[in-house]
Amino acid sequence: MDTEKDLLVKIMQVTRKIQDNHPELCEFLSELPETIASGDNPEVDVDSLRDYLESLNELLEKAGQAS
Repeated sequence: MDTEKDLLVKIMQVTRKIQDNHPELCEFLSELPETIASGDNPEVDVDSLRDYLESLNELLEKAGQAS
């Protein structure tokens, strides 16, 4: 099972891959589910990070280059 740190590293890698290889997709990054803590959900948990990573990978899959 991935730790919070593992997931953050993977998120950074996939985000970088999108920025480097598919800059046209960067505009969609802001439309993905939020992982930033808010008043209703003051902490980001492993499940939220996992969901966000999955969303990033789905975006890449639609572009034809999944990680």
